[in-house]
Amino acid sequence: MPSATLTVPGLSGNPLLHSNGVQVDPRDRLFIVIDAGSSFETGGQNISGDNFLVKYVTYGVYSGYPDVEHDELGNAFVLGTCSNSIIRVNADGKQATPWYLATLPDHTVHGYSGIVNIGKNLIVSDNMDGQLYKFNIRAQKGTPVRIPLSSGNGPIGINLDGAYLPHRYSDRALLISDNVNGTYVLRSSDGK
Repeated sequence: MPSATLTVPGLSGNPLLHSNGVQVDPRDRLFIVIDAGSSFETGGQNISGDNFLVKYVTYGVYSGYPDVEHDELGNAFVLGTCSNSIIRVNADGKQATPWYLATLPDHTVHGYSGIVNIGKNLIVSDNMDGQLYKFNIRAQKGTPVRIPLSSGNGPIGINLDGAYLPHRYSDRALLISDNVNGTYVLRSSDGK
């Protein structure tokens, strides 16, 4: 099967940018997170540079956007690793607003690293403490609620990266990547 390369005019080929999160929303539209590579290359020491959800800029307030998720209305929730943030972009793409911003953010610590949508909740993996957090997707502003694990309060992993929810398992199996230990498979008894 032949392959093709997708280019984004004005952004592709720029060595200062990284293409990270890619997703198709419920309206069959492709979203690509293109962010300032400096956040990842410097371990959060330098969070300057432009960050785009294809064409939307965050004005350098927060940086390091590796992932994106959508609600059933087509709103995008762009996950920020450097300083734990979630930016909400409305369905028509005309407004990007901070939906959740960590208080007293430390840009040098990689935090949120993966995001999935389970019905009315976003589930986020946090690299800082190795835990999962739930956000009510319908809330005006995001508020993280730690998800308890049946194995106790210890971390899931020590270097969490992405999250994936295979629909094949009816939202009951969550895959969490760990840059050191591989992939963890977490099971929910209720799919919530």
